[in-house]
Amino acid sequence: MSDIKAQTQPDSSSHENPQLVTPSLWQLMIAFLKIGVTSFGGASRPMMHRESVEANKWLSDRDFIAGFALAQVLPGANQVNLALYVGLRARGVPGAAIAVLGMVLPAFCVILLMGYAYRELIVYPATHFVLAGVAGAGVAAVDRHGGGRCHRGTGERRAPDARKWPVAARRGDRGDARGDQPGSRHHAGAGL
Repeated sequence: MSDIKAQTQPDSSSHENPQLVTPSLWQLMIAFLKIGVTSFGGASRPMMHRESVEANKWLSDRDFIAGFALAQVLPGANQVNLALYVGLRARGVPGAAIAVLGMVLPAFCVILLMGYAYRELIVYPATHFVLAGVAGAGVAAVDRHGGGRCHRGTGERRAPDARKWPVAARRGDRGDARGDQPGSRHHAGAGL
């Protein structure tokens, strides 16, 4: 246990780069808020590298790569795991909490704003058409990238059926002609 704790504490005597800087909690918060606001998905990793290794020298390149590998094998969002690692290495447990908060807070605010907009705009019929279009685009994207490539339960390959996209978007599912609906004896959850 002491080995793990020693490995995760900030290392002020790094053999690879003895000039590492210890950031203030405020600097960590600002850096990760900036990353959380301006990037999402895979784009946040290079921004974290730029902030923590190149621009501010909070971590060595070797430490960052080790954290990136660790973030990928841990459960949860890789970006949040990597933020936790960078914050932990730079400032210990408080730094980890601040870095995660900086990464998550912008997305949380966007979700709150979208929920408020939905509540205010749901009374207009155009809102339903826009959301149906978004749902159809989501179904098409899933179908295009493998969601409908194998017939459920048989493993046989089949081509995506573009005629079902509007129906699936309207119903919110991908039901097919063989009765793959809730309550059907062929439904994936039947018998559970």
